[in-house]
Amino acid sequence: MNAIHEVLKGRCYVTPQVTREALGPLLGGNGADTRKLSSTLTSRQREVLQLVAEGRSVKEIAALLKISAKTVEFHKCALMERLDIHTTAELTRYAIKHGLIAV
Repeated sequence: MNAIHEVLKGRCYVTPQVTREALGPLLGGNGADTRKLSSTLTSRQREVLQLVAEGRSVKEIAALLKISAKTVEFHKCALMERLDIHTTAELTRYAIKHGLIAV
């Protein structure tokens, strides 16, 4: 269903499975270090990070978590600042490396 909505909006859609398979070899191993992640991020930041890494839009994340889009943006910006990450792709790579989504 997400694919249809994205294509109707004129965007591209790549399934999470393809993304995992494409990024897996580049990341080397699963790197699941959730203990470090737990002490670094709040539970809400981990939720937002996981959903961003799954390819969800800000509006989708807001609806799923029952918060405003501005609050999602706030958490995403806080994540990026705390982790010294500057792009959504880097956030996705970080989430995979730390075991938030399976590769």
